[in-house]
Amino acid sequence: MKKEIWIGIGALAVIALLGLVGYVITDKTYYCESRGIVMECERFSVSGLRCYPNVENNKGYRDCSEGWLKLREVETFNLFANGEMYRCFGKELYSHCESVSGKSAYYGEL
Repeated sequence: MKKEIWIGIGALAVIALLGLVGYVITDKTYYCESRGIVMECERFSVSGLRCYPNVENNKGYRDCSEGWLKLREVETFNLFANGEMYRCFGKELYSHCESVSGKSAYYGEL
């Protein structure tokens, strides 16, 4: 019984932290699995391999050799490690994780 109570308290704490952190995934959020990049893409190159973060110019683009995946179609999960909340993208061991403070690591490194 005590174990279930602590699990419930932990789940509520994680939900509260996510609310405070303010992770927002939009319809324009895309993921490049091979490079572990998550970014907002306003438009793509003709090939679909280059993501442009704004419409007005070509600055700040990123390339993804296998093509960009809409983040809603990629497995995501949250992880609390080293005193910070991370959002991880991809399959667990090979997931790329990012914290709100900007730290970046792979799941296996956390």
